[in-house]
Amino acid sequence: MKLLRLTTAYPAYLRQFYGNRRLLRWQPYAAQLEALNADAFGWADFWVHALAPIGYSVWDITANARPMQMAWAKERGIRPRAESWLLDVASAQVRHFAPDVLFLDDYFNFPAQWIRETRAACPSIRLVLGWCGAPYDDDAVFGAYDAVLSCIPELVQGFRYKGHRAYHLNHAFDPRIAARLPAVARDVDLSFVGQLSEDRGAHHERLSILRQLARDVPVRIHSPQAWNVLDLSQGPIPFVVKGLIRIPWYHAFWFLRRRGLPVDRIPFFRRPLVWSRRPTLPSMPRSPIPGMRPPLFGIEMFRLLGRSKLTFNSHIDLSRHSASNMRLFEATGSGACLVTDWKQNLGELFEPDVEVVAYRTAAECIDKVKWLLDHPVEYERIAEAGAKRTFSQHTYAHRAPVLDSIIRRHL
Repeated sequence: MKLLRLTTAYPAYLRQFYGNRRLLRWQPYAAQLEALNADAFGWADFWVHALAPIGYSVWDITANARPMQMAWAKERGIRPRAESWLLDVASAQVRHFAPDVLFLDDYFNFPAQWIRETRAACPSIRLVLGWCGAPYDDDAVFGAYDAVLSCIPELVQGFRYKGHRAYHLNHAFDPRIAARLPAVARDVDLSFVGQLSEDRGAHHERLSILRQLARDVPVRIHSPQAWNVLDLSQGPIPFVVKGLIRIPWYHAFWFLRRRGLPVDRIPFFRRPLVWSRRPTLPSMPRSPIPGMRPPLFGIEMFRLLGRSKLTFNSHIDLSRHSASNMRLFEATGSGACLVTDWKQNLGELFEPDVEVVAYRTAAECIDKVKWLLDHPVEYERIAEAGAKRTFSQHTYAHRAPVLDSIIRRHL
């Protein structure tokens, strides 16, 4: 079975990744892919290794990693259009690999019409899967999928209500990461690494609790939102002006395109086709938390978790009743003691206050963090139990048969 997974990475991550490896962009595609996978961002090559033992050949493509994608195209004599290179190269890769299953986890950059055209051009495709684990504005793209997967049960229920085939699939941890973490002292009392967006359905509850927590306990916070104002490569004023231009441009283009007008044939105006995601203004929290630091991605994030005695977690707002995010497994797999918000299904994943620490309110979170920091034997015991549970039940090897059963159900 051949599965091709099309994804995109945060533009901020790719700038950091290539900025730290100045010569990599000139290397062959294979060398860039190897370096990107080694950095362990997102799902990296985790599905490649997890699905191989059960008969899958998997190719993971980070479609907006432009140096890598252009290297692949150049090696095969392909000259994509400047204004639509992302979709052009991805289309060529799909046809080259001829997968049985096309798995997309970006519902912004790969519109429904492109999916249908790609499917028509590549008759080997028997199944198109989509992934959604965050808020969305336009659900038109989900109609082009045969099935939608999500880590959030609330989203699965919503998709089914709208008439889509939808399935729940939990995140997981790749044990190879733990083997790469250095054996160092846990010198960070409490950490948080992740998004702090105040967009609709995002992280209002997370921000509220973190603000209260930071007033009582030193917490090391790394977030992309710290960069939105503090590290704008073009300066804050040009960045905001650019957003004010791009936002209406983006919406006008897709509004006209969805109504059948051939706007994608108009030079320059069609540039929203290749933007890595929907443009927004900086989403810096209205009341930034003092001491916020620039984000950590990939293996650097895991190294910080490996140095953390405790690490904080709070779910995205739309996952109101369910424990669902990646941090559950990334933190426990890295050996940190996870302090997470209580959810109705948390006990199905981890035993509260035995394998992870659960809180229901900000006050309870603060009290438990303070108590744990005063009782190192207890947080070490919980961290060890959480890691044991993750390695025994929550690796990608455990998720692979679940994904395989969903695929075979449709094939």
